[in-house]
Amino acid sequence: DSVGRVRDEIAAGGKVLWVSNTVRRVIDTADRLPEMNPKVYHTRFKYGARVDRHREVVGAFERGSRRPVVACCSQVAEMSLDLNGCTLLLTDLCPVPALIQRLGRLNRDAVQGSPARPFIVVEPKKSAPYRDEELAEAREWLKGLSGRENLSQRDLVEQWAKTDRSEAPETIA
Repeated sequence: DSVGRVRDEIAAGGKVLWVSNTVRRVIDTADRLPEMNPKVYHTRFKYGARVDRHREVVGAFERGSRRPVVACCSQVAEMSLDLNGCTLLLTDLCPVPALIQRLGRLNRDAVQGSPARPFIVVEPKKSAPYRDEELAEAREWLKGLSGRENLSQRDLVEQWAKTDRSEAPETIA
């Protein structure tokens, strides 16, 4: 159970990032974890509030902070969050490029020889906002990664090259 895994991680002093595909799922996830006072950050906040939420989430994951934290975020986490110390990532299944970006939030402060940190991929009940084909490709990609230890960013991209079904863009002369 994902919520139980988050509770265990927080009890051990961890820092958890949970990325959901829709704002509704972000809010529902945060509502399931009220005792953890999750940081909520998604795209529907007005600009000023988004800036504040962004700063709050990044600050909770700073190197010097020893306080456990759970951040429940939407796709805004894929490219804009520079988190340090994330000890567990939970993510809804999403297209491979988004999964690679989300996994990139997990080991930002790793050094040579650091063990890869764990991640859990949650299967959403509905594929929205993505297409079923994109999620099928992501499932295939994940199968190709299973059983491999200490995955690198290169491993993720190489596995994607094996499963990518999109057409190559035309060269513009």
